[in-house]
Amino acid sequence: MRQLHSDLRERLTETLTPVFGQIPSFISDSPAIVEWLKSIDCPAFEFREASNISSKYTKNVLVIAVNTSRIPPYKEWQTLFRNSRVLIIPLISFDPSMDAAVYTVELLARSTFEAAAIANERWLKLLMGCKQPLIFSGKGCDLVCEVEEDVYVMRPKTEAQLSPGEWDSIGSYFEVGMVPQPEDIRPAFIVNGILSVPGVAVAHHRQMRDDLLPLAMRAWELFQRLRDQNLFPLLVRIENSRVVHVFAGEKDIAGELEDLTNRKRESVLTEMAFSTNEGMIPENIDWTKNAQLNEGALGIHVGIGDGLTGAHIDLICPEVKLKNQ
Repeated sequence: MRQLHSDLRERLTETLTPVFGQIPSFISDSPAIVEWLKSIDCPAFEFREASNISSKYTKNVLVIAVNTSRIPPYKEWQTLFRNSRVLIIPLISFDPSMDAAVYTVELLARSTFEAAAIANERWLKLLMGCKQPLIFSGKGCDLVCEVEEDVYVMRPKTEAQLSPGEWDSIGSYFEVGMVPQPEDIRPAFIVNGILSVPGVAVAHHRQMRDDLLPLAMRAWELFQRLRDQNLFPLLVRIENSRVVHVFAGEKDIAGELEDLTNRKRESVLTEMAFSTNEGMIPENIDWTKNAQLNEGALGIHVGIGDGLTGAHIDLICPEVKLKNQ
């Protein structure tokens, strides 16, 4: 067991050095996560300790956020990490359990930050200058995406290294996502086709109202039941950027997903994303875990729901490739 822990620590050092120049300090509001990280010889501290530790431990920081009520206010973050490199993993928005935390750290040790940054830049240039429909195929996928001139792309990381004073979320590294403009439910990309979906992720924003939080939990519970019944992969049909059918076996659950993601949004895509983590290959993925890093599985994913007025559901399709560029 000690050797396994040593190997994980070494792989984390190798993976994270391009981001921080060294292995960072891990800071979390979860005492259990901190103790586990210490057990694999990683420098780890609770938020409540951060103001009292040496500054050398706060210059390069990986934050694992679990519980809203235990995370310090933003002003305290600014004071603690004013000139620091900070990478944030928001378990709080997916699954804050210890099991999910360990899985996420293990995936982190397999991730390829430098290769992802290069791929992100390539995708960004393609989307910004796209003149013809993008055609995707593979693993039960037959999809066409037309990109309009006013498309809005969430800017990804195109350099692996964080600069002093730069803070970013893990999602910025491993996907290039097109999303609707904030004021417009209709996205500036038109997607049509079918997807075979082996896995999903369900998220919500920290600002989601307490009375709406059960929507995200119910969505994940639905997918877990379907997986227990061996009804994955799901078969998804998209017409004019709207999810119209989601077949789990012979049952169409599109209506249930529309309820869980806010029926007013009509299952219109809130995201079309291209995933860039070469370390995330199917044999490394556990789809029973609701983990953000699963979204980075090399391929594509599409999302419905905004995570604020309803659950945000990502339908993840590894091994799907662009065929015509």
